[in-house]
Amino acid sequence: MKRFLTALSLCLLVGMPVQADALNDGIAAYEDQDYAAAKVHWEQAQADTGPAGAWAHYYLGILHEHGLGVDKDQEAARERYKRVYDQFSGFLLADAQKLQALDELPADAVHRYGMIEMEIGLEMDGSDNDQKRYRASDRIQGARVALDIAGFFQSAESFYQNAIISEQGLGRRFVTNKSLAWAQYTLAAQLGHRDAQTQADRLAADMTRAKMKEARGQYESYAKYVRPPFMKP
Repeated sequence: MKRFLTALSLCLLVGMPVQADALNDGIAAYEDQDYAAAKVHWEQAQADTGPAGAWAHYYLGILHEHGLGVDKDQEAARERYKRVYDQFSGFLLADAQKLQALDELPADAVHRYGMIEMEIGLEMDGSDNDQKRYRASDRIQGARVALDIAGFFQSAESFYQNAIISEQGLGRRFVTNKSLAWAQYTLAAQLGHRDAQTQADRLAADMTRAKMKEARGQYESYAKYVRPPFMKP
């Protein structure tokens, strides 16, 4: 199946507030393109129960996703990203102190987890196996939730990808929702995605007044969860 999601650039968020020597040693090795050494350092750091461990899983996921110093392994990458995702998923309505703590975690891992889940779900949806097709909807919906969560933690690309999913109704059990897509494109634009405003304007040009009212309502329901809150469009 043709991959619908845009490729992610490979980058490391150096300078985040993590203190574990093994994590930072891994980052230094990665920058020197010594991926085998980076893997060793990050495998040492993964045992940390704080932010250092989460970042280590994230970086190890990147190595597996892109085949850097290891065999390219989508499932291994997914499992690494999921370890970080599990730390995010229960905190959307948490108190300010907990939300502040989550600033120390790599939200991009949640985005990457959602992207992989979506690709797997779409592959299952196109399968000749009835059981795979039946389970595909759960994978696709789970991917959409993960992308929402990443968006709430200021991932512009996550809102943009969810807008594509909403607009196209990807997955045989899902329908198109252009009002939701407009809201998601708008949020992506406000977070800095360079193409999102063009897509939001394209949808708005064909919307009735009633549909635009619905779209703004969708925007309001999403924007209140994004940190920090936005001005209204």
